[in-house]
Amino acid sequence: MEWIVGLLIAGFLYYYFVMKKAGNLKFLKVAQAHPEEAYAFFKGNSCFVIFESKPPGSYRANLPSGEGDGPPVLP
Repeated sequence: MEWIVGLLIAGFLYYYFVMKKAGNLKFLKVAQAHPEEAYAFFKGNSCFVIFESKPPGSYRANLPSGEGDGPPVLP
């Protein structure tokens, strides 16, 4: 019986931290399927920070403050 409770707690934690906090996974799948359109979308909105090449080691200090999500990598 204890394992059922443990399984339910583990399932809830997985859902909360992976599915809710990770963002919209369906959106990222669509973005990976259509990388050119996704890149144009990201480039056209100022709320996204896009690196054209690999950023330097301390790049996080140069990012705007607030919550960040990612980095999703497009092919």
